[in-house]
Amino acid sequence: MVSSQPKYELIQEVGRGSYGVVYEAVVKRTGARVAVKKIRCHSPENVELALREFWALSSIQSQHPNVIHLEECILQRDQLAQRMNHGSSSPLYLEVRTESSDEISLYFFFLNAVTLVT
Repeated sequence: MVSSQPKYELIQEVGRGSYGVVYEAVVKRTGARVAVKKIRCHSPENVELALREFWALSSIQSQHPNVIHLEECILQRDQLAQRMNHGSSSPLYLEVRTESSDEISLYFFFLNAVTLVT
């Protein structure tokens, strides 16, 4: 039996993009602070983008300590919810400015992998 009760309490919106919204949230069962990214999947292109992002995060998250850890994906009607550990709330460009050139290369490799269309 699938529970209709939400697992998370959404606290506030922390970011918005072309395909979805990221919220600061709390896991109701444990009280843990997490980020929940809701990606709209109302078209095949959005589903493909969501799956590419999931694949990219899954494949590189263990290779670098600064990559957000993807903890769970939940398919809900026409959206995909990704639960991640709650990272820094500062914009990416501020994080990149303080990193080495190797770190910057990794950030942009990841961004390219997520948005690359074949």
